[in-house]
Amino acid sequence: MCVDPEIASTINVTDIQQTRVTVSWSNGQTQDVNSTSVYYRATEAAWIPVSPPSQTTTTRTVSGLEPGTEYQFYVEITSYGRNSTSNTATITTGKIRLALDMKFCIHFHIHINGFYVDIIRGYIHISRCLLSPVYMH
Repeated sequence: MCVDPEIASTINVTDIQQTRVTVSWSNGQTQDVNSTSVYYRATEAAWIPVSPPSQTTTTRTVSGLEPGTEYQFYVEITSYGRNSTSNTATITTGKIRLALDMKFCIHFHIHINGFYVDIIRGYIHISRCLLSPVYMH
């Protein structure tokens, strides 16, 4: 059975994290898949193949992505020398969030090279020291 041009017509990108996603697709009616390759890129960059190509799986995890970046994905299925290419799916990976536990991070006051650095409830305030530092022993 040769590859059906509609085999990989739909691709799904799920479990979108900061640095990884899960890509899944359907092989359609054929059971004679020689190889399936997943490709991805940051929008407008060169396409990168996910290695190694697979013959049996219909799900791949793509890792090593940059947080908060738009990516595109597609799948290419080969059967008896004929290729079928899926649609292109576009997603944006999750952004890095700074999480501070406010019960334990109320206020830090640090003196560094003539500056005071205050960290109060996640906000940073930097000010110049006008007085000589007082050292307590």
